[in-house]
Amino acid sequence: MHRSRTRASPSEVATELVPLSVGLGILTMALFPFAVPGLLVFVVLPLALVAVPALLLAALVVPPLWLARTVSRRRSAARVQRITGRHRVRRRRRSEVGRATS
Repeated sequence: MHRSRTRASPSEVATELVPLSVGLGILTMALFPFAVPGLLVFVVLPLALVAVPALLLAALVVPPLWLARTVSRRRSAARVQRITGRHRVRRRRRSEVGRATS
């Protein structure tokens, strides 16, 4: 009734493991075309479902913020011009620095 357990040697384990890993590789390559639609359905589609409402919300919120920023800058520039009596000096670009003014 008592069975003795013998441990498999590392070479025996490797002998069994190599054909199993080859079979798993073949199976993986055969099933890969079916994995691509699965990736699209389970990865890309949920990301798109989250991204579309976020983009729509951003499209509604960002333009008014840009408009408010532009109006604020123009009012600030007009206030400075009214107080000091002179126009704001425009900085020269790096490409204009070496040119002669006419």
